[in-house]
Amino acid sequence: MQAAQRDLSALEQRAEKVRRQLDTDAHQYNRTVNEMCTELRQFADQHKQVVRIQQQTQEQQLERVNAKYRECASAFDNAARRYSRDSWALFWGNVAAIAVTAVLAAVVVVFVLDMTGFLQKPPQ
Repeated sequence: MQAAQRDLSALEQRAEKVRRQLDTDAHQYNRTVNEMCTELRQFADQHKQVVRIQQQTQEQQLERVNAKYRECASAFDNAARRYSRDSWALFWGNVAAIAVTAVLAAVVVVFVLDMTGFLQKPPQ
């Protein structure tokens, strides 16, 4: 029974560790995307000033801005995809932990019933 409790405790600790790592990863991805978007806004502001000064290079500069927008959108999509995938992994990890806990609880119940004599056949 103590082994089952240790196993359950270890599973709970592992699930908590995965949850914390997922939170850390999600925060890091969000921060990275926010930084890229901030850089993109700064780049766009600089771009507007350059366009006012040099009309002849307008198309080239717009292409650079569009590339930055695409880069930011791609980074955001990747972060969202990763976060979604990690969320599902955590969900299935929790489901597995619950299933293992249920099996261990059943084993403990059978063990206790056996030790108390409820599972033994009555003498004939």
